[in-house]
Amino acid sequence: DIFETQLQERVESHGFGEQYLTINADSGFHSGFAQIWQAMPFEMVKNYENYLARLRAFPRYMDQNIALMREGVRRGITVPKATLAGVEESIKALAVDDPEKSPLWTPFGRIPQKLPAAAGDRLRAEGRRAIREAVVPAYAKFFDFMTGEYIPGCRETLAGTALPNGEAYYKFLIRQYTTLDMTAGQIHQIGNGFSFEPDREHFRAQPFPFAHRTQQGAHVSFQFMPAIIRICFAIFVFELR
Repeated sequence: DIFETQLQERVESHGFGEQYLTINADSGFHSGFAQIWQAMPFEMVKNYENYLARLRAFPRYMDQNIALMREGVRRGITVPKATLAGVEESIKALAVDDPEKSPLWTPFGRIPQKLPAAAGDRLRAEGRRAIREAVVPAYAKFFDFMTGEYIPGCRETLAGTALPNGEAYYKFLIRQYTTLDMTAGQIHQIGNGFSFEPDREHFRAQPFPFAHRTQQGAHVSFQFMPAIIRICFAIFVFELR
């Protein structure tokens, strides 16, 4: 069962301290929250009130994540410092001066016309206030934490094996990402046996879902090839090791 496997892996990952790794090289809880509205309905006033409640609760959510990251620094469980180059710019972009420039303002700019005009005006006013008084200060606090404490405290190493209990964690990641109970070396050898250069003549003669056509010829569409993606990841982490 997929859901059961996901839950088991989530529990197991906590044993390695993954809960302290709330960000990575290209995303994190902070950027995920900025897109939270994309997974919410906005058809009724109640929908907007639920959204406002989340915006107002963001400072607490921020504090919880900062506490986890701070504990991660204390335990030596952080992302590699090299992967965070430029991350402060992505945070600064969310600590806007004008609430209407925040991505979190988007739903307030799309209030359905079927809602009463007075309700729309009220929701927009409350949205401005929530972003200005709760969201922006929380992102500013995160910026200060990242630049003044977290990034300076991050590890200089790259490999997962460099983390506390890293060898076991590395084996867990191999199983999680490949679904195979194999060593890194074994998977690396499997990957070495793949040819990633598409056979263009074959694709032209026998198109199939893994390929798509462009003016330059046929190309592999990796979204339909999860097994190869998993093998590529395993090769990558093996090289970092």
